[in-house]
Amino acid sequence: MVPGRSLLGRARTRVRDDLRADPYLPWLLALATLLCGFWFWHRLPNTATRDEWSRILDPFVAFRSVVADPSFAGLQEGVAWGRVPFGATFYVFGLALLPMIAVAVLTGQLDAITAGPAFPAWEFGRHEIWAGTPAWFWTGSLALVRLFSVATAVGSVYLTYRIGVATADRTTGRLAALILTLTFGFLTIAHEGGEDMPALFFVLLALYLLLRYVRTGESWRFSAASAAGGVAIAFKLTAVPVVLLIGAAHLLRALGGDDWPASLYRPRLLVTGASIGIVTIALGFPTLLVGAVEPVVQR
Repeated sequence: MVPGRSLLGRARTRVRDDLRADPYLPWLLALATLLCGFWFWHRLPNTATRDEWSRILDPFVAFRSVVADPSFAGLQEGVAWGRVPFGATFYVFGLALLPMIAVAVLTGQLDAITAGPAFPAWEFGRHEIWAGTPAWFWTGSLALVRLFSVATAVGSVYLTYRIGVATADRTTGRLAALILTLTFGFLTIAHEGGEDMPALFFVLLALYLLLRYVRTGESWRFSAASAAGGVAIAFKLTAVPVVLLIGAAHLLRALGGDDWPASLYRPRLLVTGASIGIVTIALGFPTLLVGAVEPVVQR
């Protein structure tokens, strides 16, 4: 198993080498950054979609619940409050809230974001909590979330390029990355905070790692792909088909071995990959971590 720090080092080296080897790649990534990042602040401090509003409320209500009742029960009730368990999206929006909460504390405005009931009423789409919280708080939090979407969108473009290079050549990679960059639906999602773009990024990461695993047979790539697939599923449950990709990669690698069908029997590899994926998914659902199992099972 390759340590996480080594994996990040490999990734940085790979990106740096690609930028040096392909003179078109920097321009492709610049175009993706420009198109995905242009006007990312639209409608702020309003949310872009109903889903964006639901997801920003989940960690915010959990924070207010802990302030009102600083105990595990307060944390559990606050985390489990959400409309449905949104998995790893909770962490993204929660991290985006932290700098704004810090600003509120440092400027003596904490009461402005914690006043009123910890759990907002549904009337008028919970307008009361939105109107009663300073606009700068929503603007800053949502802007950070959308910048994360932009970053994962540009990362998805690069991974698409890498997949094209791994399956054919750099020309294929450039064409695939350009098509994705100019896809209207892709650009739309890149301008919204949510789980779709992070899930896409980790699905593509898993696919790339699996392609490399089939070529090299290095078990750490299989394990890393299982972790990436688990993160994708934790972001969006409809990413579950990535499990089929993992199984297909194992089968293809086994078919290419000299000792087929014995090469198909690798229990340690499969158990390790499955365990990593399951643990990653479980850790991706804060609702599950605080003991609220039923909402996760129902979803």
